[in-house]
Amino acid sequence: MVEKKRQHYVPNSYLAAWCDPVTPAGWTPFVWAFAKDSTEGKRKAPAKLFVESEMYTIRLPNGGRDLRLENGLGGLEQAFARIRRDVLDRRAELRGDEQRMLLCMFVAAMHSRTPKYREHWQRQLGEAVRIGESLESAMLAKSPQERRGSVIAPASTENSVSLEELRAVADEPIQHLLLTSIETMAPILFEMNALVVCTTDSPGFITSDSPCMVTDATKFERPFPYNAVGLTYETAEVILPLSPQQTVVFSWKGTKGYQDAPAWVVDELNRQTRMMTRKTFVVSRDVTRPRWFEFGPPRIYDENGVKIQRESFSAAQTAIARTPTPNRETPTTNRAQRD
Repeated sequence: MVEKKRQHYVPNSYLAAWCDPVTPAGWTPFVWAFAKDSTEGKRKAPAKLFVESEMYTIRLPNGGRDLRLENGLGGLEQAFARIRRDVLDRRAELRGDEQRMLLCMFVAAMHSRTPKYREHWQRQLGEAVRIGESLESAMLAKSPQERRGSVIAPASTENSVSLEELRAVADEPIQHLLLTSIETMAPILFEMNALVVCTTDSPGFITSDSPCMVTDATKFERPFPYNAVGLTYETAEVILPLSPQQTVVFSWKGTKGYQDAPAWVVDELNRQTRMMTRKTFVVSRDVTRPRWFEFGPPRIYDENGVKIQRESFSAAQTAIARTPTPNRETPTTNRAQRD
């Protein structure tokens, strides 16, 4: 049997927090999985969700398998499970810089270990490969004399990448970029303010096959090419559901610690989670809400549930502190839940 061939891109241990709390005795614990645009949930054991063959395996020239990424992610998953159980669930303070950095590394990994991340870089780098191949074909069609007249020597080749190297990265972006992405993103998250948003409502926060979101509600107001989402912008936020009871929001402008959220904030974060889903989102109960299926940029509401403006989540924390909550719509209860 091949060691660690089936590899989870959303960890089994992370998903376990979303297991239905009323799982019948003798049943394997399960979550409720929903297609992105569906209100029909299906029972799924976490071990059977979000898994691919050899997703993080590095193929060696001799045909061997390098599992350093898979093993490293496994270590991060274990560290997060301990932090969630011993610190976050108790609303305690993280114990020093080491725990804080481990949490930041886990969040960074959750952003960059998914098929959605892989597909993004395959599109971006695939286009670069296509341009490179087109230029290569045009040069090969020229005579030797024409080629000599077409070449412009670069000032430096120190940071150059060959077309062959670019193809390799485009074919397997995660194997080449995951570690660099974590090493780049985690220290930035460490410097940001981390707010853990809490709820006791059911079903609470949802998660998905692309659970970590990098958002910026003001990007639409910036001209091209400054309208991309980047962590250097002061309005940028990184959001990851931690469990049905908690979601962490990293921001430059927000506060730190723990904060109870009114129902409309939970629904707004769930709306963003579902909207950024690749194919499947996960709920702890067979329940959906109409607001989750609305589209558009982040929305902020006053204490009466009236939308006031397009803003970042962290800018809403004053409103969150005024915990009076609006009347919410009745949750959709799906067929299996009624049965």
